[in-house]
Amino acid sequence: VKLASLDTNNCHSAGIWGNPAVTDAFTKTGFDLLADIARALPPWQVNREELIRRVWSRQASQGFGGEGRDGTDEVDACLKLATDCIRVLVVTRGTYAAKKRSVVSLEEALRHVQLAYPDSEVRIAVVEMEKFTLAEEVALASVTDVLVGAVGSAMWWAIFMPEGACVVWLISQLSEVRRSLLDEPSIGLVPLWRKRAMLEYGTTRNLWHIYLYGQNPPKGVQGKFEADGEEDVESLFGVLERDVYIDIKQFVDAFSGIVKYLRRRYSTNATRSTI
Repeated sequence: VKLASLDTNNCHSAGIWGNPAVTDAFTKTGFDLLADIARALPPWQVNREELIRRVWSRQASQGFGGEGRDGTDEVDACLKLATDCIRVLVVTRGTYAAKKRSVVSLEEALRHVQLAYPDSEVRIAVVEMEKFTLAEEVALASVTDVLVGAVGSAMWWAIFMPEGACVVWLISQLSEVRRSLLDEPSIGLVPLWRKRAMLEYGTTRNLWHIYLYGQNPPKGVQGKFEADGEEDVESLFGVLERDVYIDIKQFVDAFSGIVKYLRRRYSTNATRSTI
């Protein structure tokens, strides 16, 4: 199988798939091939049912899954490969994150979602991906319905998610200067649903991307939340330097839309399509 040729802009001379000068040069076919190879590579095969139990069992989810509210794990539909239970994977930044882009109010936001839905229908797990092997990370993404994380490299795991899944991007608040430069004045004020990712894979994956911008925290909360206008204008990467204080209403509204969308999707397909 010819995976790539040296005269394409997706390959360096050493044969390493690289970032082309033009983002749109990436294709769905290319990412489909990458995902298929990663999932099918013999050394990377893992028992996905065991992995699901390890991450989303009520004991493992440490309360975010409801911890025994709706029965036992032995009859837990959320732990089956084929299920209409919505599995939410929240990726937090681990020890290698250099203390940037901390999501300060994450636990509070997740508690609001947890109280809104039975854990037999929406199951939340919070993980640090660095604690898994690369093979487990690929498999984990492939059984996730909703990926939640701060904008950054962790959101690349979305390329291995099932088609039609949702990706929730937690982004620091926009300055008034940056918002004034945007075409859509509602950006930063409401959950925005887009088919295009903020990273280079763009629209090559059939996913919904929901963008949530932070707000000013209460007084006394430590972190870098505000951006001066000059920083936002001069650097597109300003959001990568700031922490996030979640707008709880936006977060809850976003999940309301996500749950309604996925329930409709699963009702017409009986259960999610597993990869």
